Amino acid sequence: MTRVLALALLIACKARGEADLRIEFASDAPCTPFDGTEVSAYILANAASCDACQCGECFDACHAENCVSACDGGCPVDELASGISIQPPHGGLYTVVFEFSLVDGQGVHHLVASACAEVVVEDDGTATKSAVATGVCCGP
Repeated sequence: MTRVLALALLIACKARGEADLRIEFASDAPCTPFDGTEVSAYILANAASCDACQCGECFDACHAENCVSACDGGCPVDELASGISIQPPHGGLYTVVFEFSLVDGQGVHHLVASACAEVVVEDDGTATKSAVATGVCCGP
């Protein structure tokens, strides 16, 4: 059994496409995305598989030429309900990464969970219509 968080990832190239992305955590996972107060989202072009992008592992691979970020510095987790918009520069295979952080009283971000999915964006702006982002718990 899994816990599911459904959201829409709005993707636009030449024309706007929309991909429905479900984030799933195992039912016995000790965390959920809502354990965090902020979410960061980014897409990597032609990136490694999601297996290599757990718990912040792909963030260092995010550079201007291959990465588009949404929620720079973090958006409130509640914004997931209305969808997060990311505009890839061209068609291709993208790794979509969500990182959920808890911000402490000193403003320090503590990564509590991440989720990842692979999405294909066509040159005309259409995208994979649905995908599942597998969530994992991070940190102690």
